[in-house]
Amino acid sequence: MAEDERAVHALIHLSLSFRRVIARYLMEEFGLKGLQADIFILMTASRALLVRDLVVILGVKASAISGALNDLQERNLVTRRRAPGNRRTVAIEFTQSASFAAQQAAELQRHWWGSLTADIAESDRQVLSRMLASMSCSGQALR
Repeated sequence: MAEDERAVHALIHLSLSFRRVIARYLMEEFGLKGLQADIFILMTASRALLVRDLVVILGVKASAISGALNDLQERNLVTRRRAPGNRRTVAIEFTQSASFAAQQAAELQRHWWGSLTADIAESDRQVLSRMLASMSCSGQALR
């Protein structure tokens, strides 16, 4: 297997593993699953997103995002608001009651990352973090 192939397989494995860990917590604590959990996980990284960002990142229809957001709103976990001056732009933010859950999910993420990188030297971990951030930016440009 070529080096690039191994890297791709590792990245896929890590992504799925990460999602499972956080999604399990969200399911146990709030009954969130599937798209609802994916939205919550993405929001723990950026705290506020636009609906159009979710459509692009998750690769699903706006109607599916809207349905998941309705469920999250009914659970008092997110709010939606129109951006000033642009009625088509809808921002999504955590509610006050969801902030604790977001902090817990972020703590799980830090713990997962710490466990994963425990045997890597700090300088290598910093390089890895920069590389992953760069790859993430490149991946967003491809969408």
